[in-house]
Amino acid sequence: MGSETRPAGGPLWLIPKLIVWVGASTGALSLICTTFGFLVEHAYLDRLGVPRTVYEATSAEYLVTGAKFLAGVVPSAVVGAALFALSYWWMLLVVALSAIVIRWRRLGTNARLGIVTAVYGFWLSIMLVRFESGHSSPDTEGLAIFTFGTVAGVLYCCFELFVAAGKASPRPATEYLARIPLFALVFCCAFGLPLLKGIHGTQRQYPIIEFSRKDGDFFCELAGQTDKKDCGKWQLIELGKERALLRRPPDPAVYVVPVSELKTFRLSQGGP
Repeated sequence: MGSETRPAGGPLWLIPKLIVWVGASTGALSLICTTFGFLVEHAYLDRLGVPRTVYEATSAEYLVTGAKFLAGVVPSAVVGAALFALSYWWMLLVVALSAIVIRWRRLGTNARLGIVTAVYGFWLSIMLVRFESGHSSPDTEGLAIFTFGTVAGVLYCCFELFVAAGKASPRPATEYLARIPLFALVFCCAFGLPLLKGIHGTQRQYPIIEFSRKDGDFFCELAGQTDKKDCGKWQLIELGKERALLRRPPDPAVYVVPVSELKTFRLSQGGP
């Protein structure tokens, strides 16, 4: 066997490839984080009744939000696995029974994917009913269970795509068509997860914003309070490029103010 032909220059030829790989990976991760951050932020803002035309964050803010969301997926999925086993133990029996049937009957790829798609779709229907049943408080346990199921579905699809499909070649076109329903369900779950995070996620902790006497006059007038000595404490909900969102507990109203009005203030630990 002949030796592998490599470009002249020794190991230095790896440097351009490394630069291209790092650049492509960074760009892809930035796009993914920005997309998920956009979904998380606007699902949350829609819950507050703030339309996108009123408040718009910068791409950097979406990037940070998306990165925080993806960083929290792994621990949330781990917790969700335990909650899934406790809350939906009967679903585990369905999964185990399906695996036994697939193994015992030695079913082909099309039949196996059909059974997995049916089980995954049944689980997804149960979770949708749970989220649509109406909870007065965020359903953190349901979100963790949904995260676990979504991660498990993504891993299974990766296994089918890169491991099972590579065992023999060529593969019939029907086997690739059989993957489409399952892949579509998992794709919808992956993009539905940040929306559910913004709606059913944990309640955010808003910092208390305290203004100086001079800057506080503007916010007293905004709240319609004639006495400008003490107009209460304000909570900073979001701080965007041009506008900021504030709330004055216990008033549920959200105030939209220009960032230019936030001149001198102090932030302290607040509550939901």
